[in-house]
Amino acid sequence: MTTMNRHRSQMIRCGIKSLQSMTIILVCAIISTGQILSQTWYVDASNGNDLHEGNSPLTAWRSLENINKVTFQPGDSILFNAGEKWYGVLSPQGKGNEGSPIIIDRFGSGPRPEIHGQGRERYTLLLENQEFWEINNLRITNFEDAGLAEPDRKRGIYIKATDMGAVRHIHLFNLEVDSVNSENSSFTSRYYGGIFFEVTGDQVPTYFDDILVDSCYIHDLSRTGISNSSSWAVRTLNTSFGQYIGKDNNGNDRYDNWVPTKNIIVKRNTLKRIAGNGIIIRVADKPLIEHNYMDSCGLYISGNAAFCFNTDGAVFQYNEACYTVYNEGDTDARGIDSDYRTKNTIIQYNYLHHNEFGGVVATGGSGSSSWLETFNDRTVIRYNIIADNKDHIVRTSGRLTNLTFHNNILYTSDNHDLNDMIILFHGDWSGASAKNSNYYNNIFYHQAKNPGFDFGKSQNNLFENNLFFGNRAANEPEDPYKIIGDPLLVSPGTDDLNGYRIRQGSPAIDAGKTIPGQPEKDFFGNPIPPSGPVDIGIHQTSEPLSRISSNQTDPDRYKILLYPNPTLGLLKLELESGESYMASWSILENNGNETKISGSSWLPSGTAKIHIELGNSSLHTGIYIFRIADETGYYIHKPFLYLN
Repeated sequence: MTTMNRHRSQMIRCGIKSLQSMTIILVCAIISTGQILSQTWYVDASNGNDLHEGNSPLTAWRSLENINKVTFQPGDSILFNAGEKWYGVLSPQGKGNEGSPIIIDRFGSGPRPEIHGQGRERYTLLLENQEFWEINNLRITNFEDAGLAEPDRKRGIYIKATDMGAVRHIHLFNLEVDSVNSENSSFTSRYYGGIFFEVTGDQVPTYFDDILVDSCYIHDLSRTGISNSSSWAVRTLNTSFGQYIGKDNNGNDRYDNWVPTKNIIVKRNTLKRIAGNGIIIRVADKPLIEHNYMDSCGLYISGNAAFCFNTDGAVFQYNEACYTVYNEGDTDARGIDSDYRTKNTIIQYNYLHHNEFGGVVATGGSGSSSWLETFNDRTVIRYNIIADNKDHIVRTSGRLTNLTFHNNILYTSDNHDLNDMIILFHGDWSGASAKNSNYYNNIFYHQAKNPGFDFGKSQNNLFENNLFFGNRAANEPEDPYKIIGDPLLVSPGTDDLNGYRIRQGSPAIDAGKTIPGQPEKDFFGNPIPPSGPVDIGIHQTSEPLSRISSNQTDPDRYKILLYPNPTLGLLKLELESGESYMASWSILENNGNETKISGSSWLPSGTAKIHIELGNSSLHTGIYIFRIADETGYYIHKPFLYLN
């Protein structure tokens, strides 16, 4: 018997003797009811043989071509030997089902198994009209040796669905995707790159339901890191599915056919040195993009680190976007972008810094389009640190309506490269500018020289309860509840995010405006009183979580130094105290949830040191909080960035 026929009979066949390995294998592929039992298949590039059974490490298959011939069944696993390499395309067949996905993973110890596409196809790993798949712990490349010519368009991982309806449960975990050299020069090049989900067709409304891209390392590729698209994308601000919209430029009738992807989560990924955009999410309902680290996107072509397009309720939170590159003539090189044809986007708890063409943008699209629907309504940008970005800090443009921008810190250090900064830049896009933009409870902290505001032709801009400090702009906006003065930030301007907390005595305390729909927690996880008082900025001090010490007459009870920050594994802490005590400590996620890392240490009076090794932990790249408490239960928080 070979596994290539995988004949499903109604008999139970046990005790078949393998001619290749001369071992007795128990084969129970079918039970009397006809139910197919799941199996595990092994692939070994060095010691495998496609004539083997494939169902143990000793009888492993060898080639990708062998895998591509098989239609796998629900619950099957395909395991590649760790540290091995394959060349070509992986396109396994079959569908899993609810509770029994088909799993691709590795066996043995060592580095991720590697599959190198070498540009033979426009993808290295393909799933087409398949669902309930989980792909883990592989390295995927697709590098074409094109010489001096421009390479072809290509992707690393391509998940495609056409006229299928709901396509459920595609999970990608702990993958490394790199060295995909797709072309960069065309507009459509943004649909190629590392990981791409695509819905095509026009007969059956089709969408993905339950996409997870988690803990992947995506680097050194072009043009886009993680992205998706759909042919079911037409709508206006107020139409619903099937509703008549009007005619296009060719006189064809157009109807709302917007069918969004659901339950898409992109989290804990690291994206570095991406030719264009790091993350693009399109045609999705309530996508969640969180705890991602994006460094040096837009390397060769215009692109913000991350943006959403044609989405409802997208949430970007706990991300760090930094060092996005501005190339001469670029229109985009910012951290995060709420792009047009979107509603109710939330951008919160992010650290956006050192991007070369602004920190954050919200745009409603061109005003000149006669039939291509452009809008962006009710974007909320709140509780973000936006620091030391070049040219401008916040940009709006186009048909943007009802923006709410509150409780952010906009910071520029005393650096001549940051002089002449436009703090808020309300631009025009083919005759359209923002309307009804509201700015509340923000800290504008500028040490660079000659900052300014440019509101262009935007209308109905409202400022209330904002604090301004440092070098102030001559055209600073009017604010009936404006505060002018030092917010007493702990130590702003470094990657120690604790430096953006406010100290006792700050004029920002209790000086903010209560915002309808405000979140439950601040940047550091402290609760925000639903009915106030609210502090200006990202740090809420009015609840016990924010108390610095149990002795409020001695604010320096804890003096703590945390380094290196960012850390690759070893976290060192030095603490000074006027008395000895037993201190409990723990590592929190940036949303305040507990991790499994905690302990307690006896701290003598004077200087004490704690070393915590994170390299062997289950933490993924992201922003975390070190919390330390004394025996009375009072504690402080020190944010840090962990790079895994």
